[in-house]
Amino acid sequence: MIVIGTGEGPAAAHGRGRAGGRPSATEEVIRAARDPLPDPGRSITSIARVLGVSPHPRPPHPDLP
Repeated sequence: MIVIGTGEGPAAAHGRGRAGGRPSATEEVIRAARDPLPDPGRSITSIARVLGVSPHPRPPHPDLP
């Protein structure tokens, strides 16, 4: 039953003209991800802002040492 229902959501979205997945990266995002820190004027925060991610590392998982 679950397997059958799994395909219904994407099929319905496709019928409405919407597609799943991540948006395509722009040239600016690709450049920022490829060459992050050679320029000393760029901070981690500014790079994270361009990439649309948090500048902070993920907190440790409670079950891992």
